[in-house]
Amino acid sequence: MTTICAWCATELSTSTGNDASASCEVSHGICDACIDRFFRFDDASVETFLNHLQAPVLLVTANLEVVSANDRALELIGKDRVQIRGHLGGDAIECAHAKLPGGCGRTMHCKACVVRNSVTETHATGRALKDVPAHMDIDRAQTTQKVRFLISTEKVEEVVLLRIEEAPA
Repeated sequence: MTTICAWCATELSTSTGNDASASCEVSHGICDACIDRFFRFDDASVETFLNHLQAPVLLVTANLEVVSANDRALELIGKDRVQIRGHLGGDAIECAHAKLPGGCGRTMHCKACVVRNSVTETHATGRALKDVPAHMDIDRAQTTQKVRFLISTEKVEEVVLLRIEEAPA
């Protein structure tokens, strides 16, 4: 398996195994140079940094609480930072299943939630995920809409950067 930096595509490591299929697998991480370039903050705030990213991005804790988001993500979900900070992802995004008894993370639907499982996996393993197809039933204007998108996750310090992109048609 080869691990490459998801930001600059530099090869980080290659493991040699006996399995031929393992040599074709690619995983993603982040190199030290990109950590320094993108995630070491001097005077810049986290929000300023996030707003330099082109895609909608949320920062999520191991407890699946939203810490921050860039303006593109806030526009996408129709809320401001105060409305999402400290809320579970499903509550912040208005997942229809988060409104069921038990709430976000505690319904039968949550066990299969690709977003929840991807963020949890990246927190636990440190392994980045790239362009994972996902969908969510979102409550909007008194209707529920199935929204399809791609997500990528990257662990940075103690949070996961969750990038949301439009799914190809």
